[in-house]
Amino acid sequence: MSQNIENMEAIALSEKLFTVQEYLEFEEQSDVRHEFHYGRLLPIAGTSDVHNEIVHDIHTLIKNAFRPRGCKVYAENVKLEIIKDGKFCYPDVMLTCDEADKESTFIKRHPSLIVEVLSKSTARYDKTDKFEDFQKVPSIQYYLLVESRWQSAILYSKTDKLDFWTYQIFKNLDDVIELPKLNFQLSLEMIYQNVRVPQFATIPDEE
Repeated sequence: MSQNIENMEAIALSEKLFTVQEYLEFEEQSDVRHEFHYGRLLPIAGTSDVHNEIVHDIHTLIKNAFRPRGCKVYAENVKLEIIKDGKFCYPDVMLTCDEADKESTFIKRHPSLIVEVLSKSTARYDKTDKFEDFQKVPSIQYYLLVESRWQSAILYSKTDKLDFWTYQIFKNLDDVIELPKLNFQLSLEMIYQNVRVPQFATIPDEE
């Protein structure tokens, strides 16, 4: 397919308003994943090998800890319904221990932990609009952002106060990320054990 035809199809897709059912059927046949925002489909860009490796390692670490507890962990290819019939996305890593999520094969609605691995093109969105959306999912207790360009992570934790979250920044490899509500922890060293990225110095202004 020529680049012009691809561009024309992308424009046509962006202009069409899909129902949720049309979106779900379209995704089953599409080679490209899409987020769903109130009828509009937003294609998800490809990722780097470093991004992929970090996602894989985090997924493995969480799965090894939570599978014995009867929980499920998904990486990149299972949808989360953020707003009923309004917004769907594909978290990089998603943990759910809710029995209700076992009844739906393609869509999860009650995760307790979401992890997004940041890249230059997605960092601002993941830290702002997407975080705001995830706060609307009552079951989410933690939102972990992990950099793919340098060694650092940010953990957002829901508190007992309505709509109030705290955050912590981790930038040393021996830093341990604690998730007490889930009885789980992991170190920055475990996250970056299989990739080579520079150490964190300061948070760039553009972030």
